[in-house]
Amino acid sequence: MSCGLDRTYIGLLERAKRQPTISTIFKIAEVLDVDPHVMIEDVEQLVFNKDSAGE
Repeated sequence: MSCGLDRTYIGLLERAKRQPTISTIFKIAEVLDVDPHVMIEDVEQLVFNKDSAGE
């Protein structure tokens, strides 16, 4: 991935050990050729489903 982010940092994001800034989300989205809001919506759905599963 050529977004200028260290591969170790990307790994930490993938394992949910770090939380990306908005600018990081935009950088990754550009390289993946996806709109940033799509990435945020996907995370929102994961969090919402996780929260509602415990109720």
